[in-house]
Amino acid sequence: MSSRAIDLAQNEYDYLQSRKGAGFFLALSQYSTALHDNRRIRKIFGELQKDVDEASQRTKNEQIALIEEAKAIRVDLAHRAPEVDNSDMERPANPLSQTWTEYDRDSFARFDELAAAPVEIRYSPLPSASEPDATMSLLLGILRGRLTAAEYGENPNGPRIRDDLGDLGQRIGNLARRYEHSVRGYKQDDQALPGLALARLVTFGSDLNPEPAMIESDADLGRLLDELIREWGDPRTVVRKLVNGEQLDERTRRSVDATERALKGEAEKLHQELFRRLARVPFWRSPVKLGAGVSAVATAVVAGLILCYAFGIG
Repeated sequence: MSSRAIDLAQNEYDYLQSRKGAGFFLALSQYSTALHDNRRIRKIFGELQKDVDEASQRTKNEQIALIEEAKAIRVDLAHRAPEVDNSDMERPANPLSQTWTEYDRDSFARFDELAAAPVEIRYSPLPSASEPDATMSLLLGILRGRLTAAEYGENPNGPRIRDDLGDLGQRIGNLARRYEHSVRGYKQDDQALPGLALARLVTFGSDLNPEPAMIESDADLGRLLDELIREWGDPRTVVRKLVNGEQLDERTRRSVDATERALKGEAEKLHQELFRRLARVPFWRSPVKLGAGVSAVATAVVAGLILCYAFGIG
């Protein structure tokens, strides 16, 4: 058992949990850096990153397999009911139009576009109930809509005009259940992986005073506006306001308080996992070697690999 590492982890954890408000967020970087400076804990951080990589890859492989099955059902449905094959529908220019809704939710043209896109598995900056990737939900909705059109014609509430496509409906139902199973696994990883807890603590403790955006052209202004839109609603945005002494209204204050509680829960998750792993075989007897790539980088970089891969941050 690594007594020095355990004492360090306990002291840093106790200090972090004692901080409140802006002090808590400002202490996050110090917390992760102090832990990373210990060689044994640095090795564990590398192990936690590997756990996240494996979980993300597993979910990605599941999503790819589900999309392939959805594509096979789409081909069979278009072959057996060519009258509902609207894959030649043009993409509307106005995303606010009714035509766009039809295109987006009920066309094989949109299906083909979504199915061809690369699968990316991302986790949110805070534990959430989100899905790993929205593609499969949309594909299932389009398949159901096109099957309904084939079975009932233009009036989905009217009499059934075809009763020979039930096997496709069964395949869609089975696909939906497989997707639900994959989503449950993803959500459990999102809640349970200590590697994600580490990444979340690092990302909220870094970039609290970002570099100002320099505007020298209309293109720069456009990029700034896009960035501001993306940051709206991001919990890290209100954290920056808090630590920089800006006035917060009551709603924003409640939001940042909830973020602090969530991150303290993540810190507890990481702390417990550190204790479990530190209590294993002594470091000098462990057959696992510390890779040079992990030992040579700062905590922010180690967790940054998780953030870039899992959160899509950076």
